[in-house]
Amino acid sequence: MPDLGDLCRAAVEAAEAGEAVEAYAEESRRTEASALRGEVEGLEFSESRGVGVRVIREARLGYAWAADPDADDIREIVRRARENSALAASDEHNVLPEPAPWTTIPELFRETSAAVPTEEKTRLALGLEARAISRDPRVTKIDEAQVGDAVSRVAIASTTGVEAEYQRTDAWCLAVTLAVEGDETQTGFSYRIARGLDELDWEAVADDFDTWEGVCGKDGQQAPVGSGSPTLRISRITVGGTGA
Repeated sequence: MPDLGDLCRAAVEAAEAGEAVEAYAEESRRTEASALRGEVEGLEFSESRGVGVRVIREARLGYAWAADPDADDIREIVRRARENSALAASDEHNVLPEPAPWTTIPELFRETSAAVPTEEKTRLALGLEARAISRDPRVTKIDEAQVGDAVSRVAIASTTGVEAEYQRTDAWCLAVTLAVEGDETQTGFSYRIARGLDELDWEAVADDFDTWEGVCGKDGQQAPVGSGSPTLRISRITVGGTGA
């Protein structure tokens, strides 16, 4: 599979005299695993890869894009963007940015998280559900328990000399639980986000469903609520007019 940076440089090399070319390449991978009743309820996986090219010729801007291209496709994208520019109106403000100093942020990417296998993500989702319904006897049902992550990489290059790349990882988990006591049911929601799956602290999400009684409001205007999800009951309300 061609490197994103190489694809962007190939687009720049395909520029003709008198035109400015900029290429932006991105690839991403996203996985979400969910559990319900002790089993894997769902496993979603998506992946995308593509390159977009801008060509400015005689102050006219054209754009073209292709999914998962190789070097030959890149040259075709540049050609299509060039043809599209001929159909656009001329504008003196159609210019590409000049290079500027920038600083890499290696903390955005966790190599260990990007390498976590799918089986481990489903195991985490199952563990999240099991723990969430074991902390309090009133919490016996769960509406959703999900663990997900994403890996993204980006590259850009242009005829003005801009050339840069970056990569990042993201991870998240969430749980929606139901606590039942007598005739009352209370919903709880908790989530965490992190740079990597190993930093997610999913156990804290499962433990974040206390159901003690409390109050919400100011002195003299308080309503009983639980810590899982504050609820206020209103007997009558008029919206957009006056009462009859």
